[in-house]
Amino acid sequence: MSDTDHAITHTLGSALPPDFTQLTSADLTELDAMLNNVLSQREAALRAAVETSISHAPKLMRPTIRRALGL
Repeated sequence: MSDTDHAITHTLGSALPPDFTQLTSADLTELDAMLNNVLSQREAALRAAVETSISHAPKLMRPTIRRALGL
């Protein structure tokens, strides 16, 4: 797999910075795994924060708030 079509370009959503051409394919794969792990952790933390915030609203308003937030 070349550096231009490596999975990390999909994860980043853009082309790799020029300095990344010095990394091996194994390094890029490891970096992609670490990045995906961090993104998953961030998503879980954000989801927990939203649920905690919504829990402060009156119970009858929670479905409406979720719909307004697109959840």
